[in-house]
Amino acid sequence: MTTIKNTAFLLVLFLASLNSFACVPQQFSARKEMVEQKDSLAGVYVLDECENGRFKIQIEKSGTEYNYRILDKEKSIGKGKVRIMKDGDVTYLTFGAIGSLWEDGSIIVQNHGNAMNEYNHFTQCDSKYLTFKKNK
Repeated sequence: MTTIKNTAFLLVLFLASLNSFACVPQQFSARKEMVEQKDSLAGVYVLDECENGRFKIQIEKSGTEYNYRILDKEKSIGKGKVRIMKDGDVTYLTFGAIGSLWEDGSIIVQNHGNAMNEYNHFTQCDSKYLTFKKNK
């Protein structure tokens, strides 16, 4: 009886290990892609569509983390650690209370909410969605 339990346990362990080995290349390539994508994240992103580029988001790499500063002209109005979340092909960045989408070298922020969820991040800008474009 013990031999049957041991054999069944080893069989389950063997099958589970095959499944995890099959996933390693996918996980590795996804992590490699995420690292490459993060490396291109650092830089200065400018909001050209509102008040002549008055607002900027500066992202700097510090070790394994990314830090941000939100600038109004040259004055810092926010700073902290960038939270990065990836959902499939979509990358989300969070700067404190400001959530955004990172796409094609640009940061897209929903500037204001609605009656049920009221907020306004950049009160000087009227657009619902703001696109910060990376300086080259």
